[in-house]
Amino acid sequence: MIAREHIFESFCRPPYASKHYGVYVVLRGKAQPQSLYCLHGSAQPICYNPVHCHAFREQTMNAPTTDIGTLQRTTQGFEGVLSRQLDHDAGAVWRMLTDPQAMAQWLAPGSIEPRAGGTVRIDFADSGTVIDSRVTAFEDGRLLAYSWSSGSEPERPMRWDLAPVDGGTRLTLTLQIPANEDAAKACAGFEGHLDMLAAALEGVPIKFPFQRFLQARGAYQAQLAG
Repeated sequence: MIAREHIFESFCRPPYASKHYGVYVVLRGKAQPQSLYCLHGSAQPICYNPVHCHAFREQTMNAPTTDIGTLQRTTQGFEGVLSRQLDHDAGAVWRMLTDPQAMAQWLAPGSIEPRAGGTVRIDFADSGTVIDSRVTAFEDGRLLAYSWSSGSEPERPMRWDLAPVDGGTRLTLTLQIPANEDAAKACAGFEGHLDMLAAALEGVPIKFPFQRFLQARGAYQAQLAG
């Protein structure tokens, strides 16, 4: 009988799969105690370290896009709504959104002052992009809103909502995007970062899933064209 040390359900659920394909477990007493196996379907081990494991990267970065969010036009631009159901309590998810060390695992180095009017600074050093704005709404553990902008740039309001669900937390991101910007690209970028957030919650941070970004961008473009 397989000893279940820790269950990684998130890798069998959206955004990593459109259906529940199985439950991954860490096996004790094996030569590779940090391998992951699926209880049904393929029983091939998947390396715990995503940096060195092609199979793990393929599963997370080439995820189907059937579970992406919605993107629609508004009178002032676009609104995107993205969500994830995460098998962690609200406290763990909230930490990913507000703790500097946790933010660096899935978004970028930065800090958010936890109060309405607090300073928001997120520094994407590789691209030179810096978010420098203020918290516009704050309810500890439940709601965080600020603008994804800096200086004289147009306001790009974004709002994180956390709601308890059976066995975990529903995380919803609402984006307001100016009419003259690539809304499909913006939403697809956050789909990639939400995949990174989900992986970081499981203790297995991944790099930005570029293939997932490309797939999601195409799907969002199709929504706008439809």
